[in-house]
Amino acid sequence: NPDLNEKAIAYYQSFIKGNAKHPKIADIKLALSKYLIENGDLEAAAGELREIINSRHKETAYLRLAEIHEKLAKKAEAADYYKELLTSFPTGKYRFSALKSLAELEDQLGNKENSIAFKRILINDYPQAEQEKYKNQLVAFYIERGQLAEAEKMIGNTDLVSLTNDLVLINELNLVSYDKLLQLAKLNDFKDKNLEALRYYNDYLRFSKEGSNDNEVRLAMGEIYIEQGRKDLAINHLKKISDNFANYNHVRQTLAILSFDQEDYESVITYSAPLLKTMPASDPAYITLNRNYIIARIKQSGTINFKAELAQYKKSFPNDKEGQAQLIIEYGKQERLRNNFSKSIQILDDVLDDYDDTNLADNALFYTILNYFTLNNMEKALKLVGDFFETYPNSDVTGELYNALGNTYSRLGKFDSAIEAFKSALLKTEKQDVKRVSYSNLISVYKSAGLWEAVLTTANTFIQLFPNDPSLIDVKILIGQSYAYLNRGTEGVNYLKKLKLVADADREPEIQYSIADIYYKMKNYEAAVQEYIKIPLLSKKTNLPWIPTSYYYAGRSYEYLSRNKDAIRMFEQVIARPDSDALMKKEAKKRIDDLKN
Repeated sequence: NPDLNEKAIAYYQSFIKGNAKHPKIADIKLALSKYLIENGDLEAAAGELREIINSRHKETAYLRLAEIHEKLAKKAEAADYYKELLTSFPTGKYRFSALKSLAELEDQLGNKENSIAFKRILINDYPQAEQEKYKNQLVAFYIERGQLAEAEKMIGNTDLVSLTNDLVLINELNLVSYDKLLQLAKLNDFKDKNLEALRYYNDYLRFSKEGSNDNEVRLAMGEIYIEQGRKDLAINHLKKISDNFANYNHVRQTLAILSFDQEDYESVITYSAPLLKTMPASDPAYITLNRNYIIARIKQSGTINFKAELAQYKKSFPNDKEGQAQLIIEYGKQERLRNNFSKSIQILDDVLDDYDDTNLADNALFYTILNYFTLNNMEKALKLVGDFFETYPNSDVTGELYNALGNTYSRLGKFDSAIEAFKSALLKTEKQDVKRVSYSNLISVYKSAGLWEAVLTTANTFIQLFPNDPSLIDVKILIGQSYAYLNRGTEGVNYLKKLKLVADADREPEIQYSIADIYYKMKNYEAAVQEYIKIPLLSKKTNLPWIPTSYYYAGRSYEYLSRNKDAIRMFEQVIARPDSDALMKKEAKKRIDDLKN
């Protein structure tokens, strides 16, 4: 009641005035300060409290003085009074209140390390009092500072196994600490324990209902995936970050660069365009983004005004000769893809004439040679190949050029020269993708030349070097077929039967056909028939007519077994099927006529 407060204040002030030496004067001043505070007269209350600072009420006086200065927004003075209180009464009754207030005040004053120190004392001495709130702040602080051992201590038990895998129950029963998941993710991230960090980040995204840190988590995951070279996963997470995220321009820039690496030129344009409008040209990333943006538009659009784009780039970056050369080469490559080979040669000549001192001149000559190969101008192409090897002995596209040369020789039936070229490609490159192509080319030319031992050896090497290659099943089927040509048919059959067990359903008919074909080549016609007639049961629609072919060779096998009626029945199946080609139907009819006559 304000009226009662006023009366109490007047009474106490009157009493103090006439009884300054009274033994209870400190008690009276303390009571007066309480009423003054309640009445909003904070300065007067502080004055009374300062006068009893050395009395038996010292502890309470310090607390009230600190609280008054907080209310007056005098944070530094308030913090000093709280510190005096803690110094004078280290185990006093107001210790918790003082520590809690100091933790907040020091944070507000920008003294983060002091704030963290007080929070740590609170957690250690008062484990039940708002422990989680301060604990989370401490963990974040220690991780930020790289004090990972301290962060680990603060997180404590890392056992986060929940009672159930049901997401509904996990969320409803709060079986997982989202804060702890995020803390452990960040901790492992800072320790470069990427697998553990990703596990905790993923769990956070799965379990967290609030989603307040989702953008931050996805950015962290994206950066880990980039470091691991898993760019597709990085893009997947970065794309899900909200465009109102504080650091979204960084996200957009990263997506633009990753999309360029992945040859997703439409996305390069999408992410780069808004950045280039706002980013200063002095930004180190600007030149790369601008160059990639032009290249993406070359790739995506046939209507780009390249001369104007190049002129503007030269004006903006007159000293970037490498970048200018790259743009011209990309334009020349694009014309090559549009089958404008002569125009491509003219464009690339600009690089050879005006940018011959750049690191990309060898690339320009390489694509020029490819154009001449395509135009069947072998004399010009081979002359330039000689010039290339002489001028650029250490070029990083030497392997690619040997592969192109080998393919040309192979097309001309010059298998020995092709083999030498592909072997040279393997010796001249460290690029795994080029090596993969070289081995694949070698397998193909060995097959064309009928060098089946070399096919088998090279195919097995390919499998060891590139165990995850998309063409692996084709290489393995070829290994099985190679055994037949080496008079090791039983090995081939066993190999292919094992392969069939792990192959996709789409490839089963082809493998089954290869098994039957090996028996046929071994002249084991009884076994061949048994395998051929399984194919119609396995076959789905494929690029090759496995069913008509299997019926045809089943018929031929029956012929060799002198089972002419069965042979005719098989050939009739070939003729009746709509998926049999005309040549096969004609041959089947001829076989029937021969058998009947």
